[in-house]
Amino acid sequence: MRKKTAMMAVFIVICLVPLWAQAKTHEDCPATLNYELLTLDGKKQNLCDYKGKVILVTNIAVQGSFVRQLRALEDLYQAYKDKGFVVLGFPTNDFGQQNEKSNEEIKKFCKRNYSISFPLFSMTSVDRKKGNNPFFMSLYKKIGIKPQWDFYKYFIDRNGVPSKAFDSSTLPRDSRVIKMLERLL
Repeated sequence: MRKKTAMMAVFIVICLVPLWAQAKTHEDCPATLNYELLTLDGKKQNLCDYKGKVILVTNIAVQGSFVRQLRALEDLYQAYKDKGFVVLGFPTNDFGQQNEKSNEEIKKFCKRNYSISFPLFSMTSVDRKKGNNPFFMSLYKKIGIKPQWDFYKYFIDRNGVPSKAFDSSTLPRDSRVIKMLERLL
């Protein structure tokens, strides 16, 4: 009988306690961030892990006229990451077919050409007509602006509240982007 009780206690500690801890983490997560998505490496990543940070979310492409924004996004990330800032990149092929590569090819391209170190997620769609990513849907429902092209930029404050969007032509180094970032930090 003692052996059964001891085994049941071990089962509870090993199996149920981690589930309780995980659920608790998600309970206090803002709805905007309560999504588990795949990274370019195919690993599950819960966006709740970025709770408490200022987040810049952008849909990226590895071809086209805006691709150089990857360098500026990495520079911005490096300049502010120690202050609680993160860039989250989401490759899409929704606009002009500018991402006709696999996740692995996108990862290699971003690393080789732009030394990207900010988190990159698996290829997705941000266009409602093509099967939308629910995370992006929640962003543009709250802000009221959906991406019209690659490199739309959405800021989320430390409380997980979407606060501002900038279109593709607004560069990451633009003074409006920097002011918004510094205000949110």
